[in-house]
Amino acid sequence: ALLGTPDYMAPEQARDARTADVRSDVYSLGCVLYHLLAGRPPFVEKNVMSLMVRHAKDAPDPLGSVCPAAPPGLQPVLDRMTAKKPDDRYQTPADAADALKAFLPAGAATAAAAAVLPAYKQF
Repeated sequence: ALLGTPDYMAPEQARDARTADVRSDVYSLGCVLYHLLAGRPPFVEKNVMSLMVRHAKDAPDPLGSVCPAAPPGLQPVLDRMTAKKPDDRYQTPADAADALKAFLPAGAATAAAAAVLPAYKQF
């Protein structure tokens, strides 16, 4: 049985969900970011097994080819988030977030934190 959404599943999670850790979440977040920018997941397959093999072996289409407006420096960050080996990824979501901050408009991080924090505290 699979535990997760195949479109965003890290290779190690597909092989054995017991080996997944926070770096698997970094991979999934990279896939979600790719989907947000490209308008589609990194890999499009109808067969779940083929999809998992592509996550384990293939690189997605370069971001510039599916989203020409993407900043050039974003590709290396996305590549590191979606590296096939967990050791090659950002080791924590905070590390990935720090790398992505460079692509936010000035003041956006502060505004987002101010908007989300009060609601989170109430929760």
